[in-house]
Amino acid sequence: MADVFLSTTIWILSGVGLAILTGITVGLLFFRSRDRRRIAMTAFSDAGGMIRLNLDELSAQPSDRLLNE
Repeated sequence: MADVFLSTTIWILSGVGLAILTGITVGLLFFRSRDRRRIAMTAFSDAGGMIRLNLDELSAQPSDRLLNE
């Protein structure tokens, strides 16, 4: 009886470990692919060229043209 309990526990724990390892691997691959896609994007400003907060750091830095006019 102890052998059945031990083998069942080992199978369950190895399944949980495999699921966690697979989730980490898939999540890392997904994150890296989205990061590569985000880096390849061109700068987009939905503010029409106005100065705005760059909280997401996805858009280019504003030019000094608006400040010197």
